[in-house]
Amino acid sequence: MVRADFDQRLNVLEREIGMLAEIVGRAVQRAVDALKSRDLDASQRVVHEDDLIAQKRVEIEDRFVDLIATQ
Repeated sequence: MVRADFDQRLNVLEREIGMLAEIVGRAVQRAVDALKSRDLDASQRVVHEDDLIAQKRVEIEDRFVDLIATQ
């Protein structure tokens, strides 16, 4: 793998981690709001979103492992 390709793929993953961090931050705020208001529907949406967040995290981790393995 050419170093420029590695750097590009690493930058993409770094941006995706940043976006995921923003999504997690918003999810935490929604979870707190749902807890404070005792809103069951909002709580269930938070749980559903958490599944999507976990899926994205695994995808990013797998791509990082692949990137490292190819170096």
